[in-house]
Amino acid sequence: MSFSRPPVVLHALASFVAGIAALFVGGPVMGAAAIVFGVLGLNLIAKFDGSVRGKGLAWAGIVAGVAAILSQLIPLDSGQPGAQASWVFQWAF
Repeated sequence: MSFSRPPVVLHALASFVAGIAALFVGGPVMGAAAIVFGVLGLNLIAKFDGSVRGKGLAWAGIVAGVAAILSQLIPLDSGQPGAQASWVFQWAF
């Protein structure tokens, strides 16, 4: 028995990849691309009414894109003089 799964919308996958890249590379341009691809992906998923997958990927890309943009706009202060923490994930590395 072979079960066929519906295909993933490539716009949703591109949104996810661009969102994750924007978080770790720190690019607001990549964040904006993640948001645009995510919205396009959600529109395609709604258009095909369940015959395609990728809604979670699209939403994850949108959220990651927004987080990447906000992390560039809102400077974080680590409390130490001379330390710059303008990137949300700087503490992780």
